[in-house]
Amino acid sequence: MPTKHCHHVKVDGACCQLPPLTGRNYCQFHLENLGRRMRMARARARRQPYLLVLPILEDLNSVEVARQHVMDALASGQLDPKVAGRLLYGLQGISCDLRSAKPPRLGVYDPAIDTAPRATEDPGFEQKHDLPPGLDLSQPPEVLFPPAAEAPEVPAAPAVAASAAFDPETAQPSEREARYRKVTATEVELEHLRQAQDREALEQRQRELQRADNLRHQREERKLVQARYLVEADQRNQATEQRMVADFRAWEEQKYGPRTETAEDEAARKPPATVSDATDSATAQEKKSGT
Repeated sequence: MPTKHCHHVKVDGACCQLPPLTGRNYCQFHLENLGRRMRMARARARRQPYLLVLPILEDLNSVEVARQHVMDALASGQLDPKVAGRLLYGLQGISCDLRSAKPPRLGVYDPAIDTAPRATEDPGFEQKHDLPPGLDLSQPPEVLFPPAAEAPEVPAAPAVAASAAFDPETAQPSEREARYRKVTATEVELEHLRQAQDREALEQRQRELQRADNLRHQREERKLVQARYLVEADQRNQATEQRMVADFRAWEEQKYGPRTETAEDEAARKPPATVSDATDSATAQEKKSGT
């Protein structure tokens, strides 16, 4: 009875000798690799950010797979080169640590001595990689998810002559605002998504904008509430200071008797002298000395 093997063909033309998962045409390793590439192609086709998820770095095989993840995302333009450099540097250090570890068979699979059970099925593959069920994985990712068409160049707006029927001077403010309203970059983006008839991307973008708007309103409400708290705190502190002054004066009168007004208190009650008052006083003093 012929043994069924994984459908993956290596670069040198040799076929993968591992058995495929139940109900699949590929083994665990090559199925996960295809799923990751499909998810990457789908994000690129929808012009969405690609979320790079690295495997658990438990042996040299996982480190090598993580390097492939990083290099694929970098080559497709979905990962910043600086971030990719830091990730590769970190993976290099982990690889050195694993090579110096003492447990045997680190990152090496030998069927003669490796008796650990292996995965035989992956029922949640499509859901994990956000792929439609029944997808033909034998097709290249670029064929199943073709890149999105480049945005058409925006033609220059033609010169529009002023209408004789519209008088900007006598028109209402709302009429002028509606006639000369300027669009935003977000509105242009949504318009292009509608023209591309990408309903899913349009709805996702609208949800993102709605969440951002809700967060902005929440921040504004928090600032308003905080301002009210500051005003109330200031009012309470002023009342506390007034009560403290009144208590001190009452204690002072009780201990030393009623307070008599001194010359300093009377001078403090008088308004400060102005420049004209000083001038008049000097003039009067000169006249008095002259006589």
